[in-house]
Order: sequence, then structure tokens, then C-alpha cells
Amino acid sequence: MIPTILRTKLYIPQGHANLVPRQRLHNRLNAGLWTSPTPGRAEFARKLTLIAAPAGFGKTTLAAEWLTDLGLPIVDFGLETAFDPASPKSKIQTPKSGWLSLDEGDSDPARFLAYLIAALQQASPELGQTAQAALPLADAAALEGILTLLLNDITAAVPQPTVLVLDDYHTLHGEAVTRLLSVLMERQPPSLHLVIASRTDPDLPLSRLRVRGQLVELRARDLRFTEAEVADFFSRTMGLRLAPEWIAALEQRTEGWIAGLQLAALSLQGRDDVGAFIEAFSGSHRYVIDYLVDEVLRQQPSDVHDFLVRTAILDRFCAPLCDALLGQLPGTRAKTSQAMLEHLEHANLFLIPLDDRRKWYRYHHLFADSLRVELDAETARVLHQRAAQWFAANGLLREAVRHAFAAPDLDLAADLLAEAGRQGSMWAGGEFKQYLEWVEALPPELVEHRPRLQLCYGRALYLFGRLPDAMTRLDAVDRNLRAAPSPDTALLALASIYRSHYYLERGELDTMAVLVDYAAAYLPVDTPSDRARLAYAQACVTYAQGRMLQAEKFFEQTYVLAAEGGALSLAFSAGECAARCLLMQGRLDAAVQRSERVLAAGKVGKADHPLMTGALLVLSEVAYLRNALDQIEPLLERALYLARQIGPLLRGQQCWAYQQLARLRLAQGDAASALQATEQADAIAREIDNTFYVRVAAARQTVQPLSDKREPVLRLRERVYLPTTFYALAEFAALSQAYHLICDRQAAKALPILARLAEAAQQDGRDRDGIELRIWQALTFQELGQEEAALQAVEAALALAAPERCLRPFLDVGTAMSGLLRRAAALGIGGDVTLTLCEALATPAPTLPATEARPPVKSGRAALLLDPLSDREVEVLRLIADGLSNKDIASRLFLTVGTVKWYATAIYSKLGVSSRTQAVASAQELGLL
Repeated sequence: MIPTILRTKLYIPQGHANLVPRQRLHNRLNAGLWTSPTPGRAEFARKLTLIAAPAGFGKTTLAAEWLTDLGLPIVDFGLETAFDPASPKSKIQTPKSGWLSLDEGDSDPARFLAYLIAALQQASPELGQTAQAALPLADAAALEGILTLLLNDITAAVPQPTVLVLDDYHTLHGEAVTRLLSVLMERQPPSLHLVIASRTDPDLPLSRLRVRGQLVELRARDLRFTEAEVADFFSRTMGLRLAPEWIAALEQRTEGWIAGLQLAALSLQGRDDVGAFIEAFSGSHRYVIDYLVDEVLRQQPSDVHDFLVRTAILDRFCAPLCDALLGQLPGTRAKTSQAMLEHLEHANLFLIPLDDRRKWYRYHHLFADSLRVELDAETARVLHQRAAQWFAANGLLREAVRHAFAAPDLDLAADLLAEAGRQGSMWAGGEFKQYLEWVEALPPELVEHRPRLQLCYGRALYLFGRLPDAMTRLDAVDRNLRAAPSPDTALLALASIYRSHYYLERGELDTMAVLVDYAAAYLPVDTPSDRARLAYAQACVTYAQGRMLQAEKFFEQTYVLAAEGGALSLAFSAGECAARCLLMQGRLDAAVQRSERVLAAGKVGKADHPLMTGALLVLSEVAYLRNALDQIEPLLERALYLARQIGPLLRGQQCWAYQQLARLRLAQGDAASALQATEQADAIAREIDNTFYVRVAAARQTVQPLSDKREPVLRLRERVYLPTTFYALAEFAALSQAYHLICDRQAAKALPILARLAEAAQQDGRDRDGIELRIWQALTFQELGQEEAALQAVEAALALAAPERCLRPFLDVGTAMSGLLRRAAALGIGGDVTLTLCEALATPAPTLPATEARPPVKSGRAALLLDPLSDREVEVLRLIADGLSNKDIASRLFLTVGTVKWYATAIYSKLGVSSRTQAVASAQELGLL
């Protein structure tokens, strides 16, 4: 699910029909495009155009006009020379364009990326689909990876020059977006040109771009109206004929400041004392704007005045919203808002349309600021409340909450946040942070007295990765609800579902089962989303208990309900888990079909949704079981590539992938690389505190036979397709016990253990486990000299394995199975599968000499470096190795210190280290320095 995009932020503002033409500035902007227009090429001469000036200098209008004019072929004949579309040099691709009007909310890096992608898709809808699919699940650490996907998509696309305007960049705060934009500009494809319009200089490497000739700059001195443009403006745009001396005086008084000139023109309309008026104002822009707004408002009829002042609280508005805002307020006229908006636009009263249908508008920022000063506190409070209620009624909960806080009506804000959390509407695409900030800005008592808000708060904490805080909050919800005179059983049921996921993380399955049973008894299931939540919780508990037949049904039910309700992420997760259940049942063909269904649903245009990762790993598992080893590595590479886009959310999948890589390397005879991959899987499991895997990894260290014990024919391997299945903890412990008994020459005592495990696997529908356990029984009987019992166990194993051609459980045992399989083949047991196994075991297993151990990617630890360092990261790493401080590196590379720190963090993450010293040592080992 991608975040809801406010489409009005992506429209190029529509200018007045009689705007003053500013060809001299258009030519300056054209200089940021091609310097040597070559047919068929889509490379821009410069990376960035910066339009930086204080408010009211026409930055937005200029950029919008120029972007509209890009429909003509453009040739750069020099900064001040008009271009000639008829010139043969002009036969180059006309650039496409995108527009993004930024606001303070876009300071959240995930939200910024979502809008950046949407703006680019205005130019080319196919761009950024992979990144867009990954974004809703990404945490802050994964956002650079998302940005890399976007840049790769732009680079790989059919060459098409694209100009992207980022307007009002000064509204952003914090370093997060700056870091992302710095990375974008460092890796910027030559087919992309950025235009930034801002009141202040952005904290970007402008000096480096300037030195390299990759920057075009327009400042206030460039944007000021010349005297000729002032005359044209008053005549063409405002319909005023002024004497040359008055034109000159206005130009001098305003210093060509466009907003001041527009307000002056509005004030002059209908006046006879033009000269006296012009002499009456002077001083700073702030003084002039206040003075002129006051002058303009004095001339307006009372209904226009009231409309302007009272709607100025809105960042954007439409006629129905204005009607709701102004209804029944003292002094409000009956004139409809739609008629008023049409009048304001015709009168040039700083009204800016935000879409091409003239439905949504905003005021010029300076004009709105001055209008708001006229509102008294009580009127402002009522207006913000009404705005909040209108936005909430129309499903625009983010804006509703913002107005509730502005009122301030914190009770209303709390109610709205409870509703927003219930719908999950603010949690898509990285909105967790904003939601949490708002909830935590409320007085604690407002949260504590609203069980639904507490519940949503706890869920948001869980989704944000703050598990202890989440459980504290959810436990408090449960206690408070149960203590109420009339407990809300529906909320208690939903709280039970949310709490059950936490106990699953901890491996406390009995507690989880109790919670899920309670939810099943009391959760209303009148909507697909509620039924899907319940079915998924039931699936998780039955899967974790090893009951694969029931789990597969619940996961399939969840998939259908989630898809029906549009919950894409839940559908993907349920579909992948259903495929894994089929794998556990030994139904390999069905597992492949279910995985391919997930892969088909996960295609977003040409892109892959990151939650396809699990389905890819199921396909890899099937390929291994069928001994199709050549199919595995491409699947693992694709799975790891997708998993890294999201960050911690799919770290468990990365652990699973490295386990599969380790097993593949063992099958290929490369023990050294297998050990490296196992260590990587162990490191990830410890990082995410995966209870199952951490315990199994610890147990793994205890099962090696002592030096005085003979080498057994069996090897104990944890099943790599079960990274979160907690029933297997007990099974692995029992297998460990049987393993030690066999090593201690007490094989007879191992047989009851194996029989009990095999019976449980059969009852739970885990035929994949059953195959392996029957093999263990066969070899144990063979160890005891009970050949007929051993053959019967092999027959039972083949009966489970042959229909789906499940080969590897036999091949992994090695030649110890050869005699039993030859006898089975002679008796016709297992058909062609048995013959295939006999042939495979007749061929010695591949081994690589120690000096020729095969690295997956590079030598040494580089085998695990599946996310290689970028050229810039290597450059930073070399300067770190030279002993330079972050400040010195920033100076050397024309970066900010914050950006250098960000690069260092990325380097440490990719190398798996935590300090400069470790990074240098690791890099030397990898041959990077």
C-alpha cells in the first residue's frame, strides 16, 4: 500500500493569462539544459538550477512559466540569447517535466521520497515503480536503498530528459531530506535536471557544483522587475496606465519586488492621488507588505474582506470547504464560496489555483500570513475546528488532525487520531513517525481515557519497531478495558490480536494461543479487514505450533480477505506463508504454484514488490529439495536484493536466504564459503533477536561429537526453511538427543524419539519433516543391523518423497544411503526417483581444494558483501583510512559533515562493522584499499 498522495502538490501552478513575459530569465534557465544538443541524446549539461530569493519575488511563477514553455525545443545559444526552434541544432528530445510543491510535512524522508516518486511519474508514469512498491515497508535506514532503486530506474529507462522542480524547498527542516537529496545529486543520472526554488540556500554541496560548472543560479537581483517590466506589469497585468515618473518611483520604492508591486497596483485601483500614495510607503519588505495588505483590504467589500481573512487559516481550500468554514459566522454574507473564488481569481487577489480544474486553491504565502494577523483568537479557534471536521468527514485525516491541533482542540485531535489509527490511513508509506509524534504530543490523560487510541498507539509503536514500549501500552489497554464496568469485548479482541504478535516474537506460544482464541470468540468479523486480521493471527499460531494443514487454510483465507480489502502487504505475507505451509506438507508443486501467484501479484509495472521475497525463498527451497542447484543462486540474489530495500522488516528473510546459501555451498563442496554464509545468518538472527534461530544456533554448538566418539552416519542440521517456527525448538532438542545417543553407541534408545517425532509430523501434515525422520529411522535401524526395518523406513520415506521428486534429504546423507537405496530399487520401491538417487550417489560429491574455495562474490569476507560499496563510499572509506576527520572529509569532498556521517554509517552497515578501525581493517581484508 503506497501513501495517499495529495495530487494538488504535483500540479504546475497556472499563471495569469496576462503575465509579464520574462524571456531573459527563461534564457538563463535554458542554460541549465544542453550545452551541445546532440540528436538522440538525453543528457543535461548541468545537474541543478537554484532559484533563491526572499518571499514575493516570483520564484514559483517563473519556474511554472518556464516549465510550461519547455514544450518547445530548447537550444542553449548563450545566457541572454533567445533560442530559435527552427535551428537544425534544436532537433533534440523535448524534456518532460514534473513538479512538487513542498511543505513542512515533507521533512519526513519517507514522505519526501513518496512525493518525489509521484512527481517524477507525472513526467513518466513507469518511473520509480520498484521504489514505490518498496517504500511503504521501509524504515529510515533503508531509504537510501529506495532512492538507489529510483535512480537505477531513471537510468535504465528509455532515454528521456526530465526536469523536476522542487518548489518551496525552504519549508523543509532537519537533515534527513538533505542527506537523501545529496545522495540523489551525487548519483544523479544525466537525463535528470533538478530545479530548486527556495527562500534560502539549501544545505547542499552548491560550491562543488558551482566549481564543476553544474549549477545555474538565479537570485533576487535577477528576479527583480526592471523598470520596463514594471511598466509592462501595470499595463498588461493590472490594467493601469501610469506616468513614467510614477513607474520609476514604484520600481525604486519596491526595488523591483514583485509582491510589493502587485499589492501597490491593487491599492492604486480607483485612486486619484497616485503620487501621494506612492510617496506614503517605504521601508523593509515586511513593512511594505503589512502596509499594502492593509490598503488592499480597506478597498474590499465587507463580504470579500471576511472571506479572505477567515479562509486564510487554510493551506489549501475548495468551495465546499469554504462553505463549511464560513457557515453561520457573524458577519458572513450569503454569497457562495464558488462565486467568491471566481471573483478573487478575476481580481488578481493572490489566489493560486492548484489544479487544472480550478477546484483547489491557495493564497500567496505572504498574503495569507498577513491576513491571519487580522483574526481574533476565538474566531480562529472556531474556524480550525470546522476545518478539522470538514477534512475528517472527507477522509483527509492528516489535515483534520493538523487543524485540530491548531485550534487547539486536543480532545478532537485525540478522537481523530483514534479514527486514523483504526483505519490505518496514516500508516502507509512511512507515516508512523508523524502519527506517533502527534499522539505523544497529547496530554497523557487524553490517551489513557481513550482505549481505541491507546490500542492504535500501541500498534503504531509495534510497527515502528518499539516493541517493549508497544507491549507496555497494549498491556495497559487490556487492563483498562477489563477493569471497565462494561468491557468493550470488540476492542479487547483486537488488543488480543495485536498482543499475540508480540508473544509470537518471544516464542511464548501458549500465551499467544490463548489470546488468539479470545479474539476468535469476540472479534466482530463483519468487515474483510477484521476477518483478515483474525485469520492471520490464527494462521500464525497454528504455523508456530507446527500444524501445517490448519495453518495453510488460515493463511489462504487471510490472502483472499486481505486482497478483497485492499490490504496488499498482508495479502503478500499470507500468500508467502501459505506457500511455505505447502512446502512443509511436502506438496512442492502446489508450493511453486502458490509462490508464483504471489510473484504475479507483486509485479508493479516492471517492478517487484519487496514482499515477494518470501515467495522467492520458497522457490529456492523447492529447487534445493529437487536438486536443481543451478536455479538457487539467482533466486537468492533476487530475494536479498528485494529484502535489503526494506531494512529490518525483512531481516528474518535475509537470515533465511543466507542459510540457504550456506546449504548450497555445502552441496557444492565449498565448506569455507558455507561457514561464512552461516556466520552471516547467525549475525542477522542475533541482531533481530529471533528467538527460534538464536536458540537453535546455540544448540548447534553442542551437537558435535566428542573426539573419543566415532563419526556418525547422520548429520544434525536445523531446517533452514523454519526461521520463525517455534515448535521446531522442541523437535530440534529431541533430534539433538537422538544424535548424541547414536554417537554414544546407544542407537536403540534413539528409535523411540524418532518414532514419536515421525508420528507428530504425520499428524500435523509435515511430510517434509517426515521424509527426513524416516531416513533417520532407516539409518538407525541399519546401525543396529535391523536391515528389514531399515528397508521399511526407506520405503516410507520414498513414499512421501517420490510423488514430488524430493531428492535432497537422501542426497544430504551421502553414501550411507547407497546400500538401502539399491535394495529399494531392486524391489521396485520408489520408481524412477530411487533410480535417480542411486545414480546421483554413485557419483562422488563435489569438493573444492582449500586453496580453491569458491567465494560467492569476492575473496574472503567479500563473499558476503552482496551490497557493494558505491564509488563515493569507497572514496570516503579511503579518506577515513588516511586518518581524516569527518570535517576534513566534508571539506575535501564538498559535503556537509552530516552527509559524511551518513556515508560512514552506510559503509559500516555494508561491511558489518561498528567503528572506523574495524572498517579500515575489513576493507583491507577485502582488497578495497
